[in-house]
Amino acid sequence: MGKIFNLALTWLMTLSMVTAVIKVTCIGDSITEGGACVPESYTDLLQDQLGEEYSVLNVGAGGRTMLKQGLLDGTQPFSYWDTDNWQKALTSDPDIVTIMLGTNDA
Repeated sequence: MGKIFNLALTWLMTLSMVTAVIKVTCIGDSITEGGACVPESYTDLLQDQLGEEYSVLNVGAGGRTMLKQGLLDGTQPFSYWDTDNWQKALTSDPDIVTIMLGTNDA
């Protein structure tokens, strides 16, 4: 009986490892978000390349800075840290994270 239980447990553990989707969260600015300037974002291409074993979440926010006190025109808060996408990234429970921020910080 013990051998059957061990065999069943091993099979279930193997099955759960095979069916688990690896979650990738992509944080960034417009390069991550995509939009009018590009037909596909790099996150779309990444999902295509990685396949069904992965789930790629795009939480890019165009025009944002990585600076916590980043301002647009010196007056409007424009930090990525203030976006809903940042909150989505925090709760996404990823296995892998990519960060593409800094382009708007020059």
